[in-house]
Amino acid sequence: MKSPLLKKVSLLTTIVCSTLSISSAGGLSGGSGSFGGFEPIELEGPIVGLPTEPDHRQSDISTGLLGGGYDTWYDQYSSVMCLREGGTEVTGGEGIITFGQRISASEMEERLKINVNASYTGDFNAGGSIDYLNETKDSRLSLSAHFLYDINTRNVRFIVDDENPLTTAGQRALNGGYFRGTCGDHFVNNRALGGKLAIALKFKFSSEYYKNQFNLEASGGVPGVFDASIDIESFSEELKKNTSLTIVAYQLGGSPERLADVLGAQNNGTGFYAAGNCRIEDINQCNDMITQMINYAQNEFSNSVNSLPAITEYATSPYLLAGVNVDAPQLPRDIADARSTLRRNLDENKSNLQDLTFIREYYAPRLSNTKKTQLDNAINEVELNIEDIKYATETCYTPLSVTNGTCVVLSNQINNDLYDAPSDLFIAPDRIVLRNQQMYHEGWNTTLTCQAPEGHVISGYGGRVYKDVSTIVLEVRELLQSGELGPRKEKMCGTPSALEKMVTLPEGYVMTGFAGHTKRNNFIGLTAHGRQYNSFSSNLTSNKTTQVDGSSGIEMQYNIDEPNTLVTGIGLRVYSSNIRGFDIYTSQIELEPSN
Repeated sequence: MKSPLLKKVSLLTTIVCSTLSISSAGGLSGGSGSFGGFEPIELEGPIVGLPTEPDHRQSDISTGLLGGGYDTWYDQYSSVMCLREGGTEVTGGEGIITFGQRISASEMEERLKINVNASYTGDFNAGGSIDYLNETKDSRLSLSAHFLYDINTRNVRFIVDDENPLTTAGQRALNGGYFRGTCGDHFVNNRALGGKLAIALKFKFSSEYYKNQFNLEASGGVPGVFDASIDIESFSEELKKNTSLTIVAYQLGGSPERLADVLGAQNNGTGFYAAGNCRIEDINQCNDMITQMINYAQNEFSNSVNSLPAITEYATSPYLLAGVNVDAPQLPRDIADARSTLRRNLDENKSNLQDLTFIREYYAPRLSNTKKTQLDNAINEVELNIEDIKYATETCYTPLSVTNGTCVVLSNQINNDLYDAPSDLFIAPDRIVLRNQQMYHEGWNTTLTCQAPEGHVISGYGGRVYKDVSTIVLEVRELLQSGELGPRKEKMCGTPSALEKMVTLPEGYVMTGFAGHTKRNNFIGLTAHGRQYNSFSSNLTSNKTTQVDGSSGIEMQYNIDEPNTLVTGIGLRVYSSNIRGFDIYTSQIELEPSN
């Protein structure tokens, strides 16, 4: 039975062993920028401005005035009050966090009220939520699980003056035939206050092969099923090494600038969004980050939202409910389709940009100059795609583009002219694997053996003798899919103690043989033979080296001559001040298709 990744206990939970646990749910938020009328009007008296009460201090969405206008065609709020207030009604919340199961990316977009216009026009002040959603979109090399915590502190309902519903400005717009352009076709009749904390676990993979492996291992062998019940520790070591986890968070309400501190990361400059990274291989680091987020959600986030709530949702109604008869036809189908196509193309290009950039940067040591140039050109073209789509989308939310057909013409032109990156650029270089482990034995049976961790090579070794060999230390380096060798680390086998001799190979070399010399129950000399590793070709070159610590005398030795074959483990037997037997474990570097 799998352990829960985000184990649900009461509100949230603590981390159990090496499993991660989160749950949540969500409400709604939303909005857009202000809009101007189809034709200018002259207003009497002051224009109603933004609310000044502290409830709106942290809002990351464009502020719609309670009772103010809203246009469903352009997803914009009006800065003009067209309805006269007859009072307000305040109800609700107790500051309780509500939550549910993991939700999809599209559900998160709906609950954060992020739509085409919100994502791409300059008028919409939704930087944090847009950054969050852009960062967590699934791509060929990533997938995300989303969780939303939602606090509702109170709701405020607008009551229309039944006897005289229109303001002077509203009545003038209605009489002049430009009510829709000034006041919109709906009005804001309800506003919810509180806070939201969106959290995404974004898993990134070094190739599509590892993403497919993740889906299989995380879902019990059912392709495409990714649930919130994932036992990270049960993943294969190879998968762990080629998977990283980014914890992305977005907060509305309270003190969102604290997110960067909690995740130990930089925010986006607005205080609404932050992301922290850890490697699945280092499960304790990932657990620590999740634990901090859980503690933050349960305590500090909840308390700060109760003190500083934000506007989290607007509800609108047609003016007909206020007794004002306004012509409100549906948005033309071709305009809706154009916007939808632009949105779909933008999502696809943002995902492509993310994957192309990753392959260009991560696999740089293994890429030819030609491939690097192709990737650089593709990245530049995709960035231009994104800019063109943004421009077309912004245009499609202007009144003139809808009335004169510019939206459809421009979107069709841009969509037809988009650069399509060649599919082979998204394919990571072949996987580097160590296969065909063999063991070569000579002499007496060994009494102590030490082997490198899976996926690691040996770049040095040392030891100590006490009657027999008592300690072997291997200096190991991970063979990364990027083609590089990871940092030098030590693995100790036997009795922890000071070493008598330790020999290491130069940078870029891996061990392909050994020799040793003992005297009076001590190692007096150790020799390491090595060959240079080529990160571009992922092969061992013909360049060789021999490094010695101490005496160069030899009692027993072994040197590998097979192509791309290296030492991955050593076993020894020492008796009467002589090396009497050894085991040498070898593996071969192979390449396999990554997709």
